[in-house]
Amino acid sequence: MPFRLLWESRTSQGKRAYSRDWSKGARAYIRGNHDGQPYFESLETSDRAKAQTNFIKRSAEIIKESENSNRARGRCNFAYAVTLYFGTSDPTIKDPTGRIARIFDKLAMRFLDEIEQVELDKLARELRPTAGPKTLNREIYTPFIAVYNAAVEDGKAPRKQWRRPEGAYDVVPTNPPTDRDINRLISVAADCAAKSGRNKRTAARNRAALLTVTLTGERTTAVSRTIWRDIDFAAGTYFYPETKNRKQRFVHMPPLLIRALMAYAQLCTPQGASAPDPDAKVFGWETRSGMALMVRRARKKAGIGKVRPHDIGRHSFARRLTSGGMDRRRLKRAGNWESDAAVARYEHFELDEVAIAVRDIDTSDLDPSSD
Repeated sequence: MPFRLLWESRTSQGKRAYSRDWSKGARAYIRGNHDGQPYFESLETSDRAKAQTNFIKRSAEIIKESENSNRARGRCNFAYAVTLYFGTSDPTIKDPTGRIARIFDKLAMRFLDEIEQVELDKLARELRPTAGPKTLNREIYTPFIAVYNAAVEDGKAPRKQWRRPEGAYDVVPTNPPTDRDINRLISVAADCAAKSGRNKRTAARNRAALLTVTLTGERTTAVSRTIWRDIDFAAGTYFYPETKNRKQRFVHMPPLLIRALMAYAQLCTPQGASAPDPDAKVFGWETRSGMALMVRRARKKAGIGKVRPHDIGRHSFARRLTSGGMDRRRLKRAGNWESDAAVARYEHFELDEVAIAVRDIDTSDLDPSSD
């Protein structure tokens, strides 16, 4: 942090001394250096709680004054780039993994036009000294570049070509769960909701949510954000306003998913209304952690090994399409993947069969009524 809260006291010789530890009667001061400007000011209080409030307020005032001055000169620091990327100055709000928050702590006040490849590489080694190239790319380089590019798109930073760690994109085949395992998870997730005293709506939600991620192949973060307005039952489409790569995506829903969502929608419809509130979240989770917790409880109850919502969703979606004969080009388009390396992870599922559309994929193992 650029500032510290210090307490002034007197030594036995009557000299002034400053410490981070509070003592009765000590005066509070703010001290630090921001944007090359030193600050050392009294917070005009000896009260511990009031000093903390004044410290936070004055810190924010100094940073805001500096940011306004720098934006007027066309410069942008990393902290402001985060606001462009997330729409908020607090990286913890939309960064549940904490990856951007860790970088934020180190680079918050650094101007983007001053950050070079050498500094990024040094930061990666400092934050994750023992990590391999794939981990470094996922946890340091990718979040940093995403934030930086948000500033570039807004005209606040120069365009740069960032170099990622060598070996970051080595292809590692995936091993997603089978449809029978997914069907078992869905059944257990619904039964757990019913047996724990929750209503039918929660059981229907768990079933619809798991079918949504596995049959549309979208990431759980995007699924958690969707509202009822994004689902068009008449057209049979599911709309994702913003995916991980900051693009929109329309998905055609198989009949099994349409039936599950319609059944859930009926339970979410207020009395006297004909449909759920179009602006309400479909599944009610604020972040993807809600679905992750539900899956973790269900897999333990079902006796299934470690399975993440991402395995049930993106990986299983790709497995079905690849096993059905879909080629790499069409799979990349169907799943909204950006790189060929991401799609190459599923080549070991390929069969020499005629490619089938998403609507025609076999969902019998996911539908208990087919037994």
